[in-house]
Amino acid sequence: MKWGLGKLSKLIEIMSEKLSIPKEDINDETAYNVAKNWDSINHLAIVSALEDAYGIELDVDEITAMENVKVIKDILTKHGIKDL
Repeated sequence: MKWGLGKLSKLIEIMSEKLSIPKEDINDETAYNVAKNWDSINHLAIVSALEDAYGIELDVDEITAMENVKVIKDILTKHGIKDL
């Protein structure tokens, strides 16, 4: 699923910035070690940015489970984030 420009969330902004890819190229299937630049270093940068942006603390299990954007959205939803 692709998101229109009017529905971009903080998550998409973060992913685009940390991975240096266009927002339009980010969708639920954008995945770790598949998406350009999504390596272990940028994974930690994404985690830090998400924690800062949403005021949450992700645990180790959540961090390691973050294999694609869909999973990240599910994790954020579990933390009560509704603006995705």
